[in-house]
Amino acid sequence: MTTRYGTPRAGYAEWLAAAGEPRYRADQLWQALTEQRRPLEAATNLPAPLRAALADAFPTALRQLEEHCSDAGVLNDCAAGVNNVCLMFFIFNGHRSLF
Repeated sequence: MTTRYGTPRAGYAEWLAAAGEPRYRADQLWQALTEQRRPLEAATNLPAPLRAALADAFPTALRQLEEHCSDAGVLNDCAAGVNNVCLMFFIFNGHRSLF
């Protein structure tokens, strides 16, 4: 899987060219993500539909696989007066991790 922050500049340029975007879009994207360190959603120099397509094509490295919740856990939500435990599983570099 190609991730948003693991893709080389040439990878973005190739994808953008295949999508029919002008060559300068690769520079704009690269500058936003690596030089300006903005999240893709804040790269307003790119059109919103293109940002959405890029987000689908290049997900962030961690993605939630599943979530399991229980009302008999050890974490206490004091504001709601509810006890619960939530487990979230992520894939990172091909390995399943629990957070």
